Amino acid sequence: ENDGLDNRRSNLRVCDKAQNAGNGHARKRKSGLKGVHWNKGARKFCAQICHRCKRYYLGLFQTEEAAARAYDAKARELWGDFANTNYQL
Repeated sequence: ENDGLDNRRSNLRVCDKAQNAGNGHARKRKSGLKGVHWNKGARKFCAQICHRCKRYYLGLFQTEEAAARAYDAKARELWGDFANTNYQL
C-alpha cells in the first residue's frame, strides 16, 4: 500500500491526473499534517485543499487534529478511494 516502487500490475490502478495528484503526500510542514497550517492572525489552525485548480477553504480550528479531520473529509469527498489522508478511518 502506497509503495511507489512496486510497479507490478497487481499494485497499480487506473486514474486520471487529478486523482493521482490527490494521492500525494504532505510537503514538509511544521504541523506535519496535509492541508493544515497555523494562522498567526487568528491564532488558530487553518485547513484548506486544492482540487482541479480550485482552492477550498475549510475553516479555522482550535486544534491541529480538528483541522486535519476537516481536510480528510473533504479529500475523501473530492478524490474518494484515491485520497491520501492524515488519518485512516
